[in-house]
Amino acid sequence: MGRVQGTEEAEWHRLLEAAPSDVELAPGITAADFLRFHVRPDDPPGAVFVPDVEYDVVGRDGGDRRPLVLHLYRRADPSERRPAVVFVHGGGWTGGHPFQQVRYAAAFAAAGYVTALVSYRLAGEALWPAALADVHAATRWVRANAATLGADPDRVALAGDSAGGHLALMAALTNRRWDPGDGDGDVRGDPDALVLWYPVVDLTAGADHPELHTLAIGLLGSDHPALLAEASPVEYVSPRCPPTLIQVGDGDDLTTAASISALVDALRAHGTDVSLHVEPDAGHVFDLVPANWPASRDRALAFLADVFA
Repeated sequence: MGRVQGTEEAEWHRLLEAAPSDVELAPGITAADFLRFHVRPDDPPGAVFVPDVEYDVVGRDGGDRRPLVLHLYRRADPSERRPAVVFVHGGGWTGGHPFQQVRYAAAFAAAGYVTALVSYRLAGEALWPAALADVHAATRWVRANAATLGADPDRVALAGDSAGGHLALMAALTNRRWDPGDGDGDVRGDPDALVLWYPVVDLTAGADHPELHTLAIGLLGSDHPALLAEASPVEYVSPRCPPTLIQVGDGDDLTTAASISALVDALRAHGTDVSLHVEPDAGHVFDLVPANWPASRDRALAFLADVFA
């Protein structure tokens, strides 16, 4: 594409090149089609893409330590004060890639937002609650650096799908219990709004959902009931949740519409402003299919335009 790529974007392009061209993820959509649709487009007017920005360093003191990075669309004019959206990718806490959400990040940047794609520790590197601590740290970094990004530190949303939606919800609901920077002055690691696609909301539901149970064990290193409950957003419903949009497919068999509807009812009972969209005849990751993506994007943009007006 004639543009400089960061390390993780180059890795994403290697995945694109290796994608099987004959495996259908949806009728008429192959794995290769799916991945190539989510390639970074040209920078939209008013925004500048910056890859591989360090937001934290993790590891044991005196041992191996490594940087954590995010990938930014900052404003070309840093004096602007635009809302920011931090994207947390899905992948069952053990996989996925931040660039699978780059089309969303670019679209929001085109609408005037500062956006960030977060790379966080997967469970193969560090078990729960390391990933949640990373999401807090990335959110705090965006707030702390708002003046150079063209962002408004008081209008920062978290957006995530599936496992990423779970982490975003936990960052909003748990009163910074696992925020390693809690107490750092006025720089918060929790969001002012949530945009979620089919988030995992109840890790204790594994008896009815074996795939979810397996993924939860991968995240936690255990299936102890107390630990499953500790990592479940449904356990933390309270009035502290910010305005939230959730989109889910009515045929999702991993993060079911029924489980998410129950969470929405509980949040509304505590006074949270929640918008729920149930996509007909759709399963998990329905929004990333090219035919469904524009409507999903537009719902999210309209929701945040209202919240951050």
